Amino acid sequence: PDFLLQNGELLQAFAGLRVVAFEDGYEQEPARFVQRLVAVRQAAPTALELGSSASPRPRYSLGGLTR
Repeated sequence: PDFLLQNGELLQAFAGLRVVAFEDGYEQEPARFVQRLVAVRQAAPTALELGSSASPRPRYSLGGLTR
C-alpha cells in the first residue's frame, strides 16, 4: 500500500500532456491494482490547421505499444 498511487495521481503527474488512454482498476490474475496511461505531447498547430475551421483530429500511432 505504501507504493500504490492515490486516485487521480497518475493523471495529475501527466497533466501537461493529452491523455489518449487511461486505465485504473484491479486485475484478478495475478491479483494486483493497475494504473496505465498513454499520453502524447500536443504538437503546435500548423498554419494549415490554423486557417481551417474544420481541421481533422490529430492521429497518434499506437503501433509500437505493448502490454
